[in-house]
Amino acid sequence: ENPVEPRYNYMRDVDYCSAAALMIDRQLWDALGGFDERFAPCYYEDTDLCFAVRKAGMRVIYQPAAKVIHLEGVSHGTDLATGQKAYQLKNQATFVAKWEQELQRHAPNGVDPLRECDRAKRTHVLWVEACMLTPDQDSGSLRTMRLLKLLIDAGCKVTFVADNLLAEEPYAQQLRDEGIEVLHAPHVQSMGDYLRKHAGQYDVVTLCRHYIAIQYVEELKDRYPDTHIWFDTIDLHYLRLRRQFELDGASATQKMADLAYQEELKVIALSDLTIVVSDVEQAELAREMPGARVTVISNIHNAQEVVAPYEERSGILFVGGFQHPPNIDAVEYYANDIWPAVKAALPDVETFIIGSRMPERLKQWGEERGLTMVGFAEDLAPFYARCRLAIAPLRYGAGVKGKVNQALSYGVPVVGSPSALEGMGLESERDAMLAATPDEFAQAISAVYRDRQLWQRLSANGMASLEGRFTPDVAKRALMEALASVQAK
Repeated sequence: ENPVEPRYNYMRDVDYCSAAALMIDRQLWDALGGFDERFAPCYYEDTDLCFAVRKAGMRVIYQPAAKVIHLEGVSHGTDLATGQKAYQLKNQATFVAKWEQELQRHAPNGVDPLRECDRAKRTHVLWVEACMLTPDQDSGSLRTMRLLKLLIDAGCKVTFVADNLLAEEPYAQQLRDEGIEVLHAPHVQSMGDYLRKHAGQYDVVTLCRHYIAIQYVEELKDRYPDTHIWFDTIDLHYLRLRRQFELDGASATQKMADLAYQEELKVIALSDLTIVVSDVEQAELAREMPGARVTVISNIHNAQEVVAPYEERSGILFVGGFQHPPNIDAVEYYANDIWPAVKAALPDVETFIIGSRMPERLKQWGEERGLTMVGFAEDLAPFYARCRLAIAPLRYGAGVKGKVNQALSYGVPVVGSPSALEGMGLESERDAMLAATPDEFAQAISAVYRDRQLWQRLSANGMASLEGRFTPDVAKRALMEALASVQAK
């Protein structure tokens, strides 16, 4: 069959790899004594070696990115009854006798092979997103990538698919290298057809975003009652759109908010578990749907161990992907209503605007107003290491803002709007600076920029605020609790 089919094309633990392409650490090879002489002159020595590696506490990993051409049968032919090929049957019996106890844990050949090939994985999870994860471009993708890695670490078999069936590189390969199977066209022609045929092989199907979930949730619920349906809202879209309507008053926004509300609540009602990113959204759903099971699994960040001091820093930083409308609005709000006062107070200070998919119109508009419009930056670490503070002047939104979490994880103080700091448990002037108006924003920026002691307090407390809310351990506990109910069923 085609070796690039998704089911063959991700890194994973296997029973054995053929000696046609096998790499082993020399010290381990010597410790195991190399190939067992019982299998001389040929056949089953590689299989036996891999079983011995695993018995020694190590892993045997199949890496599909490694490629060789193996001309099968050239050495000894293919007739099991003649020549050295006959050792294949003889050594099979030797192998079975040696590893009889281990082989008792294997199912008979041909019995549910799609699950048996990942027999060590207790829970099989299918994760359905709108498009391929781009963790270097948006915080939602970064959060999901880290959640999938936690599921892998928890012993799950994870399959990822974008509803548009695209698998853009290098992002799809990043998932495969983590041990995640990636479904995509042309191997999958229709997401709906795939779910109708295969959803029963998964213990959990996670549907992300209401406009994706609404297409599949009813049929999944009807056809596969034993499969758990998780709904990852990413953020509550109806809440964000309602807040946008309060600003723009557009009838189109109101219609989108109403549709999002109807669809999100319907999906929540049909799901076994709904995942939100903040206590605020959990409380919102407790009012709207008191019977729903809702858990908080938020952004995931680790605080940096080394933070450049106040004196070595200069500049103001804004980060946000511009496919997300609130970020465009935030830059325009900052440039029009906040930046003039900041520039008057701090005339030599530069503001860096960073984000993927920056519209050319916005880039030119910002540059005309004296902002440094960087656009996409492959690595944000140098900016977090050099800038003195980060800003989040969002006028509307929902969920938890990755731009705020990330800045705090680097020890960079944040000046943010109520919408930007919502649901993060931050206290103004201790962990971050809350600014509700343009004047408050400009004053807070100036205060943090000029006051070394204030900067140091915000830097230290901001990093400490991640503990208990936004670290991998917090997310892992929530995921393990969710998985426990699946495994119990």
